[in-house]
Amino acid sequence: MGLLAFLVNENRQGILAKTVFIERVIDGDTYVTRDGVHLRLIGINCPELKEKYGQAAKEFAEELVLNRRATIKYGKGKHDVYGRTLVYIYVGEERMINQILLIDGYAEVMTVKPNVKYAEFFQVLEDDAKKERVGMWIGGY
Repeated sequence: MGLLAFLVNENRQGILAKTVFIERVIDGDTYVTRDGVHLRLIGINCPELKEKYGQAAKEFAEELVLNRRATIKYGKGKHDVYGRTLVYIYVGEERMINQILLIDGYAEVMTVKPNVKYAEFFQVLEDDAKKERVGMWIGGY
């Protein structure tokens, strides 16, 4: 966990942050704030709801963020092609949701420029989840 704590602390330096309340989880990587802002997690992709493990990823994300205050931090690119705000989401002091979804096998890496800062580290997390056969990797997804 030392490397994870380092990454989270490093990410908090110099990146604009905002506190929001997560009111709705659309799927594993897309959430809606109380203010109606659609958030999309940077650097990962969860299965769609109709895909295998999609519902499980959504339910896992709900356990982590639904009806909670969270800190969002922006990457270099602020919006995706659908107008969603691209973010890293933190709940609590050192819990980056993007990372937790990878660690627990509910997401895979999806790198889209210019938000590439943690691409290599996220790939390590995905590879570890595959080796441990957790979440969607349990059956070799």
